[in-house]
Amino acid sequence: MEKRQFGDETTKRMGFTYSAEVEKPGFFKSIQYGAYTAKYWVEYTLECLKMLLTGEVGVNQLSGPVGIVEVVNDTYDAAAPSGWSAVILSMMNLGILISANLGVMNLLPIPALDGGRLVFLLIEAVRRKRIAPEKEGMVHFIGFAALMALMVFVMYNDIMRLLDQKEYSIKNVSAKAGAFFFDHPVSVIFYEYFAYS
Repeated sequence: MEKRQFGDETTKRMGFTYSAEVEKPGFFKSIQYGAYTAKYWVEYTLECLKMLLTGEVGVNQLSGPVGIVEVVNDTYDAAAPSGWSAVILSMMNLGILISANLGVMNLLPIPALDGGRLVFLLIEAVRRKRIAPEKEGMVHFIGFAALMALMVFVMYNDIMRLLDQKEYSIKNVSAKAGAFFFDHPVSVIFYEYFAYS
């Protein structure tokens, strides 16, 4: 931290300075930064999974494809005022998060995923005997059915969250505009039309 003054101020302020200089790394530094970023998002995904399993985060906070679209929209809205380069970098960072998340989830020891298949391969290696394909197939089918049920639940939560936000924004806009609308009889008709359509 450094002390700094603004204009003709007599009191000194404490704060941070920011340099906008951009240093282009070489090829190997780019690989290194990419590995650090991927490692960060994998660790973040594992931490979120741990919070989900310990109950720090509820199942109703899971997001699926609908939630991902909402996050992409929010990311774009946040980055757009800074220009296209910020939008592209933000979307790439979000893409890294989604890729790391999918990679970690796919390696979990859940039947029907690659991690579940790895568990069967480890069991076969320890036993030195192949598991009957019918039994393995049944376990994977049950795991797949459970994953589909979870997907339906998560998508339902996403849609309900989206509808609640839309309903909230309609109520918020109508509450702010209510004084104007109810002071003018003709406006009440438009209010009724837009608020409930």
